[in-house]
Amino acid sequence: MDERIHDHADVLVDWSARIESGDDIVLSVSEGAHDLGVAVAAKLGERGANLLTTYGSAEVNRAYLHAHDGEFDEDPAHELALFENADAVLSLGGGRNTAAQADVPGEVRSAYSKAREDTREAYMDIDWVSTVHPTRSLAQQAGMSYETYQGFVYDAVLRDWEALADEMSEMKAILDAGSEVHLQSEATDLTMSIEDRTAVNSTASVADDSHNLPSGEVFTAPEATAGEVRFDVPMTLRGTRVEDVWLEFDDGGGENNSPRTRIRTEQTATAGD
Repeated sequence: MDERIHDHADVLVDWSARIESGDDIVLSVSEGAHDLGVAVAAKLGERGANLLTTYGSAEVNRAYLHAHDGEFDEDPAHELALFENADAVLSLGGGRNTAAQADVPGEVRSAYSKAREDTREAYMDIDWVSTVHPTRSLAQQAGMSYETYQGFVYDAVLRDWEALADEMSEMKAILDAGSEVHLQSEATDLTMSIEDRTAVNSTASVADDSHNLPSGEVFTAPEATAGEVRFDVPMTLRGTRVEDVWLEFDDGGGENNSPRTRIRTEQTATAGD
Protein backbone atom coordinates (compact mmCIF):
# COMPACT_ATOMS: atom_id res chain seq x y z
CA MET A 1 0.00 0.00 0.00
CA ASP A 2 1.19 3.51 -0.81
CA GLU A 3 2.69 4.93 2.40
CA ARG A 4 0.89 8.21 1.75
CA ILE A 5 -2.40 6.42 2.43
CA HIS A 6 -1.25 5.62 5.98
CA ASP A 7 -0.11 9.23 6.40
CA HIS A 8 -3.55 10.38 5.21
CA ALA A 9 -5.18 8.17 7.86
CA ASP A 10 -2.89 9.62 10.55
CA VAL A 11 -3.88 13.20 9.68
CA LEU A 12 -7.58 12.31 9.55
CA VAL A 13 -7.71 10.50 12.89
CA ASP A 14 -5.23 12.57 14.89
CA TRP A 15 -5.44 16.13 13.58
CA SER A 16 -8.86 16.37 11.93
CA ALA A 17 -11.16 14.15 14.02
CA ARG A 18 -9.16 14.13 17.30
CA ILE A 19 -10.25 10.55 18.04
CA GLU A 20 -9.68 9.25 21.56
CA SER A 21 -9.90 5.85 23.22
CA GLY A 22 -13.49 4.71 23.72
CA ASP A 23 -14.99 7.00 21.06
CA ASP A 24 -17.87 5.49 19.06
CA ILE A 25 -17.00 5.99 15.38
CA VAL A 26 -19.01 5.54 12.19
CA LEU A 27 -16.68 5.08 9.22
CA SER A 28 -18.34 5.52 5.81
CA VAL A 29 -16.16 4.04 3.05
CA SER A 30 -16.92 4.82 -0.60
CA GLU A 31 -16.44 2.25 -3.36
CA GLY A 32 -13.01 3.44 -4.40
CA ALA A 33 -11.71 4.32 -0.93
CA HIS A 34 -11.10 0.76 0.29
CA ASP A 35 -7.36 1.18 0.89
CA LEU A 36 -7.86 4.38 2.87
CA GLY A 37 -10.63 2.65 4.82
CA VAL A 38 -8.22 -0.15 5.78
CA ALA A 39 -5.59 2.35 6.92
CA VAL A 40 -8.12 4.40 8.93
CA ALA A 41 -9.55 1.26 10.56
CA ALA A 42 -6.08 0.24 11.69
CA LYS A 43 -5.48 3.68 13.12
CA LEU A 44 -8.82 3.62 14.97
CA GLY A 45 -7.89 0.22 16.37
CA GLU A 46 -4.62 1.65 17.68
CA ARG A 47 -6.60 4.43 19.36
CA GLY A 48 -8.96 1.96 21.05
CA ALA A 49 -12.04 3.47 19.39
CA ASN A 50 -15.27 1.53 18.79
CA LEU A 51 -15.76 1.13 15.03
CA LEU A 52 -18.85 0.66 12.87
CA THR A 53 -18.19 0.69 9.12
CA THR A 54 -20.77 1.55 6.46
CA TYR A 55 -20.52 1.33 2.68
CA GLY A 56 -21.02 4.53 0.71
CA SER A 57 -21.87 3.94 -2.95
CA ALA A 58 -23.44 6.34 -5.42
CA GLU A 59 -24.44 3.39 -7.58
CA VAL A 60 -26.17 1.62 -4.69
CA ASN A 61 -27.97 4.83 -3.77
CA ARG A 62 -28.98 5.37 -7.42
CA ALA A 63 -30.52 1.88 -7.57
CA TYR A 64 -32.49 2.57 -4.39
CA LEU A 65 -33.78 5.96 -5.51
CA HIS A 66 -34.74 4.71 -8.98
CA ALA A 67 -36.74 1.83 -7.56
CA HIS A 68 -38.48 3.78 -4.78
CA ASP A 69 -41.92 5.32 -5.24
CA GLY A 70 -40.66 8.65 -3.87
CA GLU A 71 -42.75 8.59 -0.69
CA PHE A 72 -39.93 8.36 1.84
CA ASP A 73 -40.45 7.84 5.57
CA GLU A 74 -39.28 10.83 7.54
CA ASP A 75 -36.07 10.35 9.53
CA PRO A 76 -36.01 6.53 9.82
CA ALA A 77 -35.34 5.68 13.46
CA HIS A 78 -32.45 3.32 12.79
CA GLU A 79 -30.59 5.88 10.69
CA LEU A 80 -31.27 8.72 13.13
CA ALA A 81 -30.11 6.60 16.08
CA LEU A 82 -26.82 5.85 14.31
CA PHE A 83 -25.80 9.51 14.38
CA GLU A 84 -27.41 10.36 17.72
CA ASN A 85 -25.22 7.73 19.40
CA ALA A 86 -21.95 8.34 17.57
CA ASP A 87 -19.09 10.51 18.77
CA ALA A 88 -17.77 11.05 15.26
CA VAL A 89 -18.44 10.17 11.63
CA LEU A 90 -15.57 9.86 9.18
CA SER A 91 -16.60 9.90 5.51
CA LEU A 92 -14.10 8.65 2.94
CA GLY A 93 -15.11 9.80 -0.54
CA GLY A 94 -13.88 8.28 -3.78
CA GLY A 95 -16.40 6.53 -6.03
CA ARG A 96 -16.08 4.66 -9.30
CA ASN A 97 -18.28 6.97 -11.36
CA THR A 98 -18.77 10.66 -10.55
CA ALA A 99 -21.91 10.74 -12.73
CA ALA A 100 -23.54 7.66 -11.20
CA GLN A 101 -26.66 9.54 -10.05
CA ALA A 102 -27.00 11.90 -12.99
CA ASP A 103 -30.26 10.31 -14.14
CA VAL A 104 -32.03 10.31 -10.76
CA PRO A 105 -35.02 12.68 -11.11
CA GLY A 106 -34.58 15.93 -9.23
CA GLU A 107 -37.92 15.59 -7.44
CA VAL A 108 -36.87 12.20 -6.05
CA ARG A 109 -33.58 13.59 -4.78
CA SER A 110 -35.42 16.49 -3.21
CA ALA A 111 -37.98 14.27 -1.49
CA TYR A 112 -35.25 11.98 -0.14
CA SER A 113 -33.29 14.93 1.22
CA LYS A 114 -36.35 16.58 2.77
CA ALA A 115 -37.34 13.35 4.54
CA ARG A 116 -33.98 13.31 6.32
CA GLU A 117 -33.79 16.85 7.67
CA ASP A 118 -33.60 15.81 11.36
CA THR A 119 -31.13 13.05 10.50
CA ARG A 120 -28.95 15.60 8.75
CA GLU A 121 -29.13 17.88 11.81
CA ALA A 122 -28.08 14.98 14.06
CA TYR A 123 -25.12 14.37 11.77
CA MET A 124 -24.10 18.01 11.86
CA ASP A 125 -24.30 18.09 15.67
CA ILE A 126 -21.47 15.58 16.14
CA ASP A 127 -17.81 15.64 15.13
CA TRP A 128 -17.82 14.74 11.45
CA VAL A 129 -14.99 14.89 8.95
CA SER A 130 -15.15 14.31 5.19
CA THR A 131 -12.10 13.54 3.12
CA VAL A 132 -11.38 12.06 -0.29
CA HIS A 133 -9.24 9.17 -1.48
CA PRO A 134 -7.75 9.88 -4.92
CA THR A 135 -9.35 7.59 -7.50
CA ARG A 136 -9.11 7.29 -11.26
CA SER A 137 -12.65 8.61 -11.71
CA LEU A 138 -11.81 11.77 -9.78
CA ALA A 139 -8.57 12.16 -11.73
CA GLN A 140 -10.52 11.89 -14.97
CA GLN A 141 -13.05 14.45 -13.76
CA ALA A 142 -10.17 16.82 -12.93
CA GLY A 143 -8.56 16.28 -16.34
CA MET A 144 -5.40 14.84 -14.81
CA SER A 145 -3.42 11.64 -15.05
CA TYR A 146 -3.97 9.36 -12.07
CA GLU A 147 -0.42 9.86 -10.76
CA THR A 148 -0.66 13.65 -11.08
CA TYR A 149 -4.00 13.71 -9.31
CA GLN A 150 -2.65 11.57 -6.47
CA GLY A 151 0.16 14.06 -5.99
CA PHE A 152 -2.33 16.93 -6.09
CA VAL A 153 -4.49 15.39 -3.35
CA TYR A 154 -1.66 14.32 -1.08
CA ASP A 155 0.08 17.68 -1.38
CA ALA A 156 -3.14 19.23 -0.05
CA VAL A 157 -3.69 16.66 2.72
CA LEU A 158 -0.18 15.89 3.98
CA ARG A 159 1.11 19.18 5.29
CA ASP A 160 2.00 20.89 8.53
CA TRP A 161 -1.53 21.78 9.56
CA GLU A 162 -0.52 23.36 12.84
CA ALA A 163 1.83 25.79 11.10
CA LEU A 164 -0.77 26.53 8.43
CA ALA A 165 -3.40 27.21 11.10
CA ASP A 166 -1.09 29.80 12.68
CA GLU A 167 -0.48 31.40 9.27
CA MET A 168 -4.19 31.54 8.47
CA SER A 169 -4.93 33.14 11.83
CA GLU A 170 -3.24 36.25 10.49
CA MET A 171 -5.74 36.39 7.61
CA LYS A 172 -8.58 35.87 10.07
CA ALA A 173 -7.38 38.89 12.05
CA ILE A 174 -7.35 40.99 8.87
CA LEU A 175 -10.89 39.97 7.94
CA ASP A 176 -12.22 40.42 11.48
CA ALA A 177 -10.87 43.97 11.51
CA GLY A 178 -12.01 44.76 7.96
CA SER A 179 -15.23 46.32 6.71
CA GLU A 180 -15.33 45.56 2.96
CA VAL A 181 -14.00 43.04 0.44
CA HIS A 182 -13.62 44.00 -3.21
CA LEU A 183 -12.91 41.24 -5.74
CA GLN A 184 -11.93 42.33 -9.23
CA SER A 185 -10.75 40.43 -12.30
CA GLU A 186 -11.54 40.28 -16.00
CA ALA A 187 -14.99 38.78 -15.45
CA THR A 188 -15.63 39.63 -11.79
CA ASP A 189 -16.26 42.92 -9.99
CA LEU A 190 -17.86 42.22 -6.62
CA THR A 191 -18.08 44.29 -3.44
CA MET A 192 -19.18 42.75 -0.12
CA SER A 193 -19.57 44.19 3.34
CA ILE A 194 -17.93 42.26 6.20
CA GLU A 195 -18.60 44.87 8.86
CA ASP A 196 -18.99 43.24 12.31
CA ARG A 197 -18.51 39.76 10.83
CA THR A 198 -16.36 37.04 12.42
CA ALA A 199 -14.16 35.03 10.07
CA VAL A 200 -13.62 31.28 10.43
CA ASN A 201 -10.13 29.79 10.37
CA SER A 202 -10.86 26.48 8.62
CA THR A 203 -7.96 24.33 9.77
CA ALA A 204 -9.31 20.89 8.75
CA SER A 205 -9.90 20.05 12.42
CA VAL A 206 -13.04 19.66 14.50
CA ALA A 207 -11.16 21.53 17.23
CA ASP A 208 -11.78 24.66 15.15
CA ASP A 209 -15.24 23.57 13.96
CA SER A 210 -13.71 22.67 10.58
CA HIS A 211 -14.87 19.43 8.97
CA ASN A 212 -13.23 18.95 5.58
CA LEU A 213 -9.81 17.43 4.89
CA PRO A 214 -8.15 19.06 3.09
CA SER A 215 -9.26 22.56 3.95
CA GLY A 216 -6.98 25.53 4.56
CA GLU A 217 -9.23 28.53 4.00
CA VAL A 218 -10.36 31.55 5.97
CA PHE A 219 -13.96 32.53 5.25
CA THR A 220 -16.80 34.68 6.45
CA ALA A 221 -20.40 35.45 5.47
CA PRO A 222 -20.68 38.86 3.79
CA GLU A 223 -23.73 41.06 3.29
CA ALA A 224 -24.68 44.06 1.14
CA THR A 225 -23.27 42.33 -1.93
CA ALA A 226 -23.12 44.28 -5.19
CA GLY A 227 -21.70 43.53 -8.61
CA GLU A 228 -21.13 40.37 -10.61
CA VAL A 229 -19.00 37.27 -10.31
CA ARG A 230 -18.13 34.43 -12.70
CA PHE A 231 -16.99 30.98 -11.57
CA ASP A 232 -14.90 29.49 -14.37
CA VAL A 233 -13.76 26.28 -12.66
CA PRO A 234 -16.06 23.36 -13.65
CA MET A 235 -17.70 21.24 -10.97
CA THR A 236 -19.75 18.04 -10.95
CA LEU A 237 -22.87 18.40 -8.79
CA ARG A 238 -25.03 15.31 -8.28
CA GLY A 239 -23.60 13.77 -11.42
CA THR A 240 -24.08 16.83 -13.62
CA ARG A 241 -21.21 18.90 -15.03
CA VAL A 242 -21.66 22.60 -14.17
CA GLU A 243 -19.45 25.35 -15.55
CA ASP A 244 -19.42 29.05 -16.41
CA VAL A 245 -21.69 30.10 -13.55
CA TRP A 246 -22.38 33.84 -13.56
CA LEU A 247 -24.15 35.74 -10.78
CA GLU A 248 -25.23 39.37 -10.69
CA PHE A 249 -26.35 41.02 -7.45
CA ASP A 250 -28.71 43.89 -8.21
CA ASP A 251 -29.92 45.47 -4.99
CA GLY A 252 -27.08 45.33 -2.52
CA GLY A 253 -27.96 42.34 -0.35
CA GLY A 254 -30.19 41.67 2.63
CA GLU A 255 -33.32 39.54 2.63
CA ASN A 256 -34.41 40.80 -0.78
CA ASN A 257 -31.09 40.18 -2.50
CA SER A 258 -31.91 37.57 -5.13
CA PRO A 259 -29.08 37.29 -7.67
CA ARG A 260 -29.75 36.66 -11.34
CA THR A 261 -28.02 33.49 -12.48
CA ARG A 262 -26.80 32.08 -15.78
CA ILE A 263 -25.50 28.52 -15.81
CA ARG A 264 -24.30 26.34 -18.67
CA THR A 265 -24.13 22.65 -17.86
CA GLU A 266 -22.66 19.61 -19.50
CA GLN A 267 -23.71 16.15 -18.39
CA THR A 268 -20.92 13.64 -18.68
CA ALA A 269 -20.62 9.97 -17.90
CA THR A 270 -17.23 9.69 -16.24
CA ALA A 271 -16.01 6.15 -15.77
CA GLY A 272 -13.68 5.36 -12.92
CA ASP A 273 -11.35 2.66 -11.69
